Amino acid sequence: MANFDMSWARAPPPPQAAAKVAAAQGDGIEALVEASRAAGLADPRVQDAVSGVTSITGEGAIGDGLTVGLGFLSTLNTPELVALAGALLYVSVTPNIGIGFFDAYLVAPLSVLLGRRMTEDSVVVGRRIGEGSFGTVYEGTLADGKTDVVVKKTKVEVAGAEEVGEAELYMNRRLSRACPRAVAKYMGTFTTQRVANKGPDTRRWIVWRDQGRSTLGDAMRMRNFPYNLEEALLGKTLDGVDDLVERQARTIRVILRQILENVGDLHGTGVVHRDIKPDNMIVAAKERRIVFIDLGAWADLRVGKNYDPNEGLLDPNYCPPERYVMPTSTPEPPPAPVAALLSPELWQLNLPDRFDMYSVGIVLMQLCFAPLRQDGRLVAFNRDLRGCEDLAEWRRKFGNQQSFVEGFEILDANGRAGWDLAQKLLSEQRTKRPPAVGALAHPFVIRGLL
Repeated sequence: MANFDMSWARAPPPPQAAAKVAAAQGDGIEALVEASRAAGLADPRVQDAVSGVTSITGEGAIGDGLTVGLGFLSTLNTPELVALAGALLYVSVTPNIGIGFFDAYLVAPLSVLLGRRMTEDSVVVGRRIGEGSFGTVYEGTLADGKTDVVVKKTKVEVAGAEEVGEAELYMNRRLSRACPRAVAKYMGTFTTQRVANKGPDTRRWIVWRDQGRSTLGDAMRMRNFPYNLEEALLGKTLDGVDDLVERQARTIRVILRQILENVGDLHGTGVVHRDIKPDNMIVAAKERRIVFIDLGAWADLRVGKNYDPNEGLLDPNYCPPERYVMPTSTPEPPPAPVAALLSPELWQLNLPDRFDMYSVGIVLMQLCFAPLRQDGRLVAFNRDLRGCEDLAEWRRKFGNQQSFVEGFEILDANGRAGWDLAQKLLSEQRTKRPPAVGALAHPFVIRGLL
């Protein structure tokens, strides 16, 4: 254990000095520091550091504050410096609880205080454009008529819908601050109240900017995929590329890279998606990006929000063999501050992000193999893969179908780079799957960027 100098705290102060400290508490931090120094209640090194911080409001404040801070560091001995470095490292590794502290206790309250306040009159709701298990989605415009939006209404009559809706609202607020490029642009929320036969009917509505109606799944089910996304994601068509395999691979690499960037942003802030699939991504043509939607299944493992170790919200077509983000032996999340303090250790031990990486591997296979874009064929692929030792064995047993030839050509190009990545992502052992940042650096993904 580090040998910290605590001699300044051992002797109790005289009663007169303690009284002066109490009297100084209303006179500002500098008066309090000076009284504490006289009373012997504070380490002089800490006093100097605090005084340096208070100088920020004065002339040359930032430079003076840095000088005092560096001076404070110079007074630490080696064990103290090692302990400080370890603490800084601990709060900065995934899931970044240091940044999370400022987000939760400073940025989040300010965003709620200063953000857009919506009421039922803020949005003109139009026709229904979609429906899920826990909510119904409508098109709409803001009351000023200038901004198109998409709104989701919670199905309060469905068991569990309110909990999922609140979790989705929490995630939209949190991720709109932490990783805005990864998710649909959240604009606000409001509630409506109606009188129904069974009593008051209160419903939650969540509002997003309308960035597009087409999901990646919609685009993939069209016969001209991936050519139909060239203009939307690349800003141009690739008609000049004669090699059709390379032409398809270019768009597929862009899609995969953007998915990995989004997933990496989520994981960096301690969030696991748990439901990565093409139907939960929209093509935002104006931004030329793939962005995630439908955040109700996501788990914030920094504080244990929307996470139950014995419950898995998943699509069996995209989830990994282990079926759970973390072992079921993991205890229920403690209160948020305690959960945050423990989260870096739990993240490194259990690698919950690798749950999502398997799902990305399934999406990669769908991007390359047209038959797997059909639900029935995807179910058969998963069944066959689970019966094999690994993806290589699946290829030996089932990969000789004529409909798979084009997909293998895409993955086998350039030294079989794509096939190597697919095998890693779909490894049965989560420890062998790369993290998102590692997959982004894979030769298949970075080809064309160098």
